[in-house]
Amino acid sequence: MSIVTAAHKHTNRLINETSPYLLQHAHNPVDWYRWGTEAFERAAKEDRPIFLSIGYSTCHWCHVMEHESFEDEDIARIMNEHFVSIKVDREHRPDVDQIYLQTYQITGKERYGRTARDVFDYVLRDMTDPAGGFYSAEDADSEGEEGTFYVWDPGQIEDVLDKDQAKLFNAHYGVTKRGNFEKGKTILNVTASIEQLAKKFETDHATIEDMLSAARRRLFARRAERVRPHRDDKVITAWNGLMISSLAYGGTVLDEEKYTQAAERSAEFILNTLHKNDRLMRYYRDGRVIGKAFLDDYAFMILGLLDLYEATFDARWLIEAKKLAAEMIELFADSEQGGFFLAGKDSEKLIARTKPGSDGAVPSGNSIAAMALLKLGRLTMSQDFSEQGSRVLEAFSAQLDRSPAYSSAMLGALSFSLGPGSEIIIAGGSDAADTKQMLKLIGSKFLPNAVVLLHDHRKADSSLYEVVPFLKSQTAIEGKATAYVCENYACKKPVNSAGELENLLAAIAVKSRASGPTDDE
Repeated sequence: MSIVTAAHKHTNRLINETSPYLLQHAHNPVDWYRWGTEAFERAAKEDRPIFLSIGYSTCHWCHVMEHESFEDEDIARIMNEHFVSIKVDREHRPDVDQIYLQTYQITGKERYGRTARDVFDYVLRDMTDPAGGFYSAEDADSEGEEGTFYVWDPGQIEDVLDKDQAKLFNAHYGVTKRGNFEKGKTILNVTASIEQLAKKFETDHATIEDMLSAARRRLFARRAERVRPHRDDKVITAWNGLMISSLAYGGTVLDEEKYTQAAERSAEFILNTLHKNDRLMRYYRDGRVIGKAFLDDYAFMILGLLDLYEATFDARWLIEAKKLAAEMIELFADSEQGGFFLAGKDSEKLIARTKPGSDGAVPSGNSIAAMALLKLGRLTMSQDFSEQGSRVLEAFSAQLDRSPAYSSAMLGALSFSLGPGSEIIIAGGSDAADTKQMLKLIGSKFLPNAVVLLHDHRKADSSLYEVVPFLKSQTAIEGKATAYVCENYACKKPVNSAGELENLLAAIAVKSRASGPTDDE
């Protein structure tokens, strides 16, 4: 049932949503759709591209974009005639906002990998504590105005670059005298591809890329002279867990050791500095450790350590993840109804212990706890951990059915639980060329329901076998790297070549796609 208000000239289908961000756009002249089957079916039927806009209710730039573009009748008419327009609240669908790395893995298109590298390099350069942890946030304001540090006008660019460089740079990043922000300033965004620029300036791709790279370096140096925005330098355990996961995954997919090493430094810092008396703590700043950790701190760190294990195959991360999981269950589990409370049983007593399950700006602690326990159970063949993860899904099953858009991270855990799940074990020397070739091949594939283990019997010790006892039986055959590809621990015939492994991985990928959701989620 639609709610139409006569006071507004336009009312679109977002009026029926509950998200504050989507409701802010309910009176745009743009014919918005929510993320779902209806929009995709129309786009396919009419052979139209999708215009996807992602934001959140407190986003300054989102409001600017709405005022300057989505409230404009002419722009709305063009969008309505040529696109199927979808609005996404990133706080309800964080998965949509975080797919660039996976998109690169699936498509192999370098522009997605480049975007991920740029984000990682920014974090390593500007948001990393010398001790290894990652800072919390950086402000958008400096010198009393929003965006001053980041925006440019043609004059500022021509001040730094020569005429040809400036012309090329402005064409690539859409810099004009009018600008796309306040006071004629421009927020840099790619408006012309390398291919388009090569044609326009009648030169080859390599020359264009070299000129742009040189221009970026010079402008970056000039920007460094500006007053930087304020930086919140708290090192929060939960957010470091998220960054560890991203960097570990990114290091594998992009084949960049520096990202994996940064994830390891953060993990070491958290475990050495923010883990006191069998208890994680909330955050660190200026040499002080403050507050007891909450559920999300534990859940995000456990998943981060598991992802770090799959990037490095260093058994200590798997062992530490198991220890933290046991602590999390002891401190936060609801033994009667399933799921986990936000605060530990040793925390300050409030009127009630809340048990959040909805995703916000970051996924909920219960969503990630479910995923972490299910993954830990799969990696270690532990029925206890797997059952704990399943209990979380059962505890929130009504919410998943009623409001799936608010629980996308938990839907990811549900998908992992339902499978088909795969275990991939590579047996061989960790430094051997054939082992590295197999691991690199696995890292290049998008296998969301698979876990990966490495068994180097020369380096394995009793601590690894205590955590993953079934690895003892997975050994290298005839001294060659050997891949064991299993489904729910039922293994296919082991293979010794990357070509044979690629065929088995292709079969896993097909099953993963076939099991994907078809309903409106």
